[in-house]
Amino acid sequence: MWLGGRWARQKMPQLEQLEQFEFVDEAQVDRGINVRVKSKALLSLLRDEHRLHDLRQAKPKTYWAISATD
Repeated sequence: MWLGGRWARQKMPQLEQLEQFEFVDEAQVDRGINVRVKSKALLSLLRDEHRLHDLRQAKPKTYWAISATD
């Protein structure tokens, strides 16, 4: 596993805390929803080893497809 994956797995307890993050501004608008959604998505990805592997394999293909159009 690459270094970033190990680091992210070590930070999973902090990411799990962010799933309950709340921030309500003066107008009573929930501004913490984006943090909760992103942390849940990241945790889901880190827990699914097969999906993570597939995304890592697809990245180089995507990079070359984008750079070839420049």
